[in-house]
Amino acid sequence: MITVCTFGCWTTCPASQYRSTVAGWDDHTLFAQRVRNYTGEPIKLEVRRTFGGDVDFISDLDAENHDYQTVQFTATVPAGETEDLEYELVQHLGRNQK
Repeated sequence: MITVCTFGCWTTCPASQYRSTVAGWDDHTLFAQRVRNYTGEPIKLEVRRTFGGDVDFISDLDAENHDYQTVQFTATVPAGETEDLEYELVQHLGRNQK
């Protein structure tokens, strides 16, 4: 299941512990995708990424769920410019998983 958020939208999942061992944890991964527009006109692009498991997709991009494990986001790149599409993926593992 993917939860689409914007920056500042954090889910709190306390790590369940059993006999003082870590039973649940979250992996935070930052991604950046650089897009260059060599044309003389602005371009609109649409990107779909599939993530398995229980993850939160956190970004300022215009993102939405395409299906239960695919995030779709769009961006516009001005003519002759370069855009960095940045997002964070928080994967819930162990007992933090849904």
